[in-house]
Amino acid sequence: RKDTISCTTGRKDTISCTTGRKDTISCTTGRKDTISCTTGRKDTISCTTGSKDTISCTTRRKDTISCTTGRRKDTISCTTGRKDTISCTTGSEDTISCTTGRKDTISCTTGRKDTISCTTGCKDTISCTTGRKDTISCTTGSEDTISCTTGRKDTISCTTGYKDTISCTTGKKKEEYDISHVWPQGSEYEGHRREGPLDLVNLEPSDKQ
Repeated sequence: RKDTISCTTGRKDTISCTTGRKDTISCTTGRKDTISCTTGRKDTISCTTGSKDTISCTTRRKDTISCTTGRRKDTISCTTGRKDTISCTTGSEDTISCTTGRKDTISCTTGRKDTISCTTGCKDTISCTTGRKDTISCTTGSEDTISCTTGRKDTISCTTGYKDTISCTTGKKKEEYDISHVWPQGSEYEGHRREGPLDLVNLEPSDKQ
């Protein structure tokens, strides 16, 4: 199972969050202040709102997708799943925050200073800086891989997997950090997070694969 969360912000201020095989949640805010939230499987929900509107959308079972845009701070938050939450927020300072799964958190923030901060559980923090025209994508997969790529010449790839290391590679040098202490030795979850493999959204598998 390859669960992926990718958050991309481009020139037109587009935020796209994709998780799980065919289960997709995308939140897009552009020049016209349009927000569309879509979830895959058989249920597809599209929400379009203006600047002062608040829209909540609920799918079947206990999975709820709520999309809210505030008045002052222009905040978009999308929440899905039981205890697992993906929230994408863009504030007055163009801040994008994506949070998924219990204690495992990936947050990507781009502010006025064009700074991207990617944080994933166990107090391991990766910070990346990019320019305005760059595209940032943060992906976590089945092997607990986090990669942050900027659009120009600088590519930062941070991987934490079975080798219990975090590798940060830029165009100039490569650095590795030993994080084996964050996992219980000899357990079935060794090589993963404390909560086991990242269960990003905890949605039911798609009927069609």
